[in-house]
Amino acid sequence: RTFRTEIRGYRGYNPDFGKQNVYRYQEHFVNPKEMQRYFGKIPFLNGGLFECLDDKATGRYLDGFTDIKKYQPKLPNFLFFSEQQIADLNAIYGTKNKQYKVQGLIDILSSFNFTIDENVPDDQDVALDPELLGKVFENLLASFNPETATTARKATGSYYTPREIVDYMVTESLKAYFKAHCAHLHTVDNRLDALFSRTNEENPFDRQESKEMVKLIGNLRIVDPAVGSGAFPMGALNKLVFILSKLDPHSILWKEAQIKAVEANVPDPLVQRELKKHIEKQFSEKNLDYGRKLYLIQKCIYGVDIQQIAVEIAKLRFFIALLVDASIDTTKDNWDIQALPNLDFKIMQGNSLISEFLGIDFDNLKPQTHGTFDFISFDKEAALVKEFEQTKISFQYESERDKKEELREEVEELMIRILEERLKKKYADFEQIEKRAERIPNPKAREEYTRVEKEKFSKKHGFNLTEIEKQLKEFTSKQKIRPFFPWKLYFAEVFAEKGGFDIVLANPPYVRQEAIKNLKPLFEKAGFKVYNATSDLYTYFYELSYNILALNGVSCFISSNKWMRAKYGKNLRRFFKERTTVRNLIDFGGHKVFTATVDTNILLFQKKKPEREYKLPYASISTDFTGNDLTCYIKQKQAELTQENLPIDSGWTLAGEKILQLKEKIKQMGKPLKDWDVNIYRGITTGLNKVFIIDEKTKNELVRKDKKSLEILKPILRGRDVDKWYYRFKKFYLIYAYTGIDITRYEAIYEYLKQYKSELEQVWEAKYDKKKWYELRGCDYYEQFEKEKIVWQEISEKGAYQYDASKYYITNTAYILVGNYIKYLISVLNSNVCDFFFSQISSSLSIKGARHIKQYVEQLPIPIIPEKDQQLFIDLVNQILAVTQDPDYLQNLTKQAHVKDLEHQIDQMVYNLYNLTKEEIKIVESLLAR
Repeated sequence: RTFRTEIRGYRGYNPDFGKQNVYRYQEHFVNPKEMQRYFGKIPFLNGGLFECLDDKATGRYLDGFTDIKKYQPKLPNFLFFSEQQIADLNAIYGTKNKQYKVQGLIDILSSFNFTIDENVPDDQDVALDPELLGKVFENLLASFNPETATTARKATGSYYTPREIVDYMVTESLKAYFKAHCAHLHTVDNRLDALFSRTNEENPFDRQESKEMVKLIGNLRIVDPAVGSGAFPMGALNKLVFILSKLDPHSILWKEAQIKAVEANVPDPLVQRELKKHIEKQFSEKNLDYGRKLYLIQKCIYGVDIQQIAVEIAKLRFFIALLVDASIDTTKDNWDIQALPNLDFKIMQGNSLISEFLGIDFDNLKPQTHGTFDFISFDKEAALVKEFEQTKISFQYESERDKKEELREEVEELMIRILEERLKKKYADFEQIEKRAERIPNPKAREEYTRVEKEKFSKKHGFNLTEIEKQLKEFTSKQKIRPFFPWKLYFAEVFAEKGGFDIVLANPPYVRQEAIKNLKPLFEKAGFKVYNATSDLYTYFYELSYNILALNGVSCFISSNKWMRAKYGKNLRRFFKERTTVRNLIDFGGHKVFTATVDTNILLFQKKKPEREYKLPYASISTDFTGNDLTCYIKQKQAELTQENLPIDSGWTLAGEKILQLKEKIKQMGKPLKDWDVNIYRGITTGLNKVFIIDEKTKNELVRKDKKSLEILKPILRGRDVDKWYYRFKKFYLIYAYTGIDITRYEAIYEYLKQYKSELEQVWEAKYDKKKWYELRGCDYYEQFEKEKIVWQEISEKGAYQYDASKYYITNTAYILVGNYIKYLISVLNSNVCDFFFSQISSSLSIKGARHIKQYVEQLPIPIIPEKDQQLFIDLVNQILAVTQDPDYLQNLTKQAHVKDLEHQIDQMVYNLYNLTKEEIKIVESLLAR
């Protein structure tokens, strides 16, 4: 707690040069001693959070703690002290024409009341918004990323999970964990509900049962493989503390369990005595929640994230969670605050999905002859893993800088030795290197022999072992960002102890498949069962969670719900259906959990094959959900369906057995639209609509200048111009500059397009290859737009198909169908039956409606009937079209009522086509009425 000395030593050398634990810049303070007095009141907290990451030896300056000006951070005062003002942050957030209120950081923080009711184990009574760190995290990720020209939040797919969702997922996961181990207890379901209830203060378990439950908590291993700001681990911590306070209000059982764990797992008598002394002190002098939290953080909770900033913020949340429960005595040394644990080996940076690095797959080093790798065998590796775990625990407790570095080096060395033990089991020739080296008495000769033989070994097997070991140490010391994460190496103690984690919780990043092209070959090589060339990133996290779970462990994710029905979700649906027992499935549909366009679901599965006739609990969140009391709402909505009956190819439908039976009946009665003599096409993607789609005024001006312009000006409908049974032409036109056109033949249009030449060249260069600047984006079905067709907009609440024979072109917000039997097909497509069937196979409704894209529409089953019978449907369609084409249709209630009557007649005829009973018709109509 002193300034760097100004006294120069030998040859002017400053003995404090390079030291990162002394104050600098004494010359900038008016009264340095006064500053030292203020700073002297701040207790030493440890935690590893505020250590300087600069490395003078390698010239790596992350924090800029140096006198070298170019490495020092430049932070203008207004970032910290400035009154609220309006700033243009549209470029940063990817928005347009929005205004943002900004204010100095210190002024923002000063507006909060930093207090907490320490008697409440969770953060619901924090006066400071408890989600502040999560919001900080999300907004830090929203800083502009010049490499991707998008917000980092969007690029990484990181969204903060709301507190109520976290609470629900944590609660359900812990209940599933307890049920898996306490099935023998009478009425365990009801008693677990009482245990987790905040309105019931009584402990529903007797002393022996409570002891069993406390032991289960002590043995729990929980991980978030996409930890973000730490919402799930923090939610788990708070929930476990709350449960412990009920099961063991005076922490008698908790203290006993910790002491027994030390006696069982720490062989060194000196270390054992110190740890037991440490535990006794905690429980005699500290807030009971502090002792509960400390053990849970040190022993039970893990996390991984690809972003270092996420890891640091997650650790900060644990840091604060402990700090608020630390008892303070200003009369004692360091205010009687114990050094907080170092979490470097509990919350770690890395790519969770990739275990291979430089040619070695760390998590799949299975012996060639002994079957599955045995992590629990009492061999040399088991002893190393035990030592590895103990060294990491020692590192957690250590606060002295030099000793921490020694322990870190020991962890690194043990990790390398564990890796080499696994290589011996995998490769017999590697084991021989050590055996032969042991027979060389001279240490230098032995070291040189080992080095040479390792090089030979590496060349033979296609990887550089020396380089791998070197880089593993650099990753451990934070000198490098890991593009991989060897779960069974870094968390070897978890897999050695129980074969995997008990609970995996996550909100995996939502990154579309187009943005992970470089990772797809790695996923395929890694042997992911759910691999699909068009799968989004989150799907691989599901299989990862399965792989790192212990047998009967549970995984609970909130993610996009597209896997339920999208083509790319087929392998994932098979994976869930055949290899897991789905304990809960909640589909949020169009109810937005995140401030994003992602439709979500919560899935909780157990690593256990489902029993025959197993009933899967599910619930669909409807538009009536207010956002309050999610648990109660789900209980009211929850129903069951048989897991083995869920289809793999056509997607999962969350509905009762009667609805599923009806869906199957309709499917059997019809022929999928894709198998009819028709083709479905998406509307035109111009490449730049504002240039190629023009209004009536611009069209008339071009024709006035050059009548030939009419040859390539095509009337065009946008998706919004099309509705059920009718469209309204809003006088927009497409400049039909097809590939290969001689645009100079159309002088007026050529001159018009030349205004945008620079912008078009930029678009084509960025998106499309070998395009002439004036050409439309390539399309090989332009002629289809001039045929008789069915048109519909992509997003609508229900089917809204319209007949067109006027040769309109269509934008890419709509689709067309061309072929035979057009008017018969449109009669069925616009019916209640098709609306019902579509609702069972498509993505859930969003705010604006469902996406009526090709992959769903082509599945609609249409009954085949003779052409003479089709005429009845065609006559009704013609009557409807005659009415809806009247200009005053939308203002004439009588005409609209007449169309409703005609639609009703079609619906009754369509019901007969599918042989629906009165009960089945009632199911269809009641579902559509919701």
